[in-house]
Amino acid sequence: MSHFLQSMSYFLQIGLGAFLIIVFIPRIAVSEERSLTQAVQKGATILEQSGHNWKKNKTCFSCHHQTLPMLGLVEASALRDPKQDRSWLKMQADLTHEFFQERKESLNKGNSIGGGATSVAFGLWAMYLDQRMADETTEAMIRYLLHVQHKEGYWFGTCNRPPLQQSNIAVTVMVLQYAPRYASPSQQAELKKAQEKALQWLEQAPLKTQEDRVWRLWGLHTLGDRSNKATIEKIQALRQTILENQRKDGGWNQAGDLKEGQPEKASDAYSTGQTLFILRLTGSKIEEVSLVKASRYLLEKQDAGGSWHVKTRVRPVQADFDNGDPHGKDQFLSIAATGWAVTGLAQMLPPKESPSVSPAK
Repeated sequence: MSHFLQSMSYFLQIGLGAFLIIVFIPRIAVSEERSLTQAVQKGATILEQSGHNWKKNKTCFSCHHQTLPMLGLVEASALRDPKQDRSWLKMQADLTHEFFQERKESLNKGNSIGGGATSVAFGLWAMYLDQRMADETTEAMIRYLLHVQHKEGYWFGTCNRPPLQQSNIAVTVMVLQYAPRYASPSQQAELKKAQEKALQWLEQAPLKTQEDRVWRLWGLHTLGDRSNKATIEKIQALRQTILENQRKDGGWNQAGDLKEGQPEKASDAYSTGQTLFILRLTGSKIEEVSLVKASRYLLEKQDAGGSWHVKTRVRPVQADFDNGDPHGKDQFLSIAATGWAVTGLAQMLPPKESPSVSPAK
């Protein structure tokens, strides 16, 4: 064969290979974009109703019915009525602020509060999502956090209710991301010392669950020194571990580990939506195979009404309470899971429909 024909044959092979790669890489098709939009809209409607239900039934703040539904509606904002959502976010933030305002004296003294630093961190995040300004209540919340920081540098909850109130890494990253916005001028120096100690702990904290992994990834990406080679290597290794633990069905599980020789634990919408969202915020692209598979898992698992069902793993410590949301005794965790699922899927929408506001990018 002549040199010219050999060259042509080579380039044709390369071109065909590139064509096959383009064709067969899983991507979000136009029909799936419509499905994503519909799934986000239906899920956001469930979240909106859950907030109204909670307002009628309860006066206490909760991470599962305030912060995560708020996050979902903020991320879905491009697909919804902004005036209606503005009013709803205000309602949720008002409830949050009133709850902590009533406990301002206890917070300033560092006295115990239900949920501990977990509740306070989620509360600050909720007010951030409504773009609330700092005031005496948020100053008291920061004072409490400065009081209760563990000597090793992390923040922690006062109860173990997986997955929402289990990860010290998640609580610590929340505090690191949202406390600076609400600390008063007189608190800034003390907070800076607390932050430095917490970041040192975060870089070496043991990872036990999927919640630990994704929040550490988010924390190091947002708060770590990305000019430092060692930090970059930690972020890359952590991202790779997360991707390697994706299940065959495209989802992730709260436990996080895929162990050789052991049966694969089922994926769940809570961990899958959360992981999808955090991977996007930390640099993953919507066309990446792992993210496409995750979004397809969530589309498949959404129920006809628009929510995602995740079974609770918490032993009941209080009398059963029905907020009127889907999935009976599993409704609190399922609303949280729906919040994460909506948030993750909204991040997979094309730029023209992507959310205009996202927390702490």
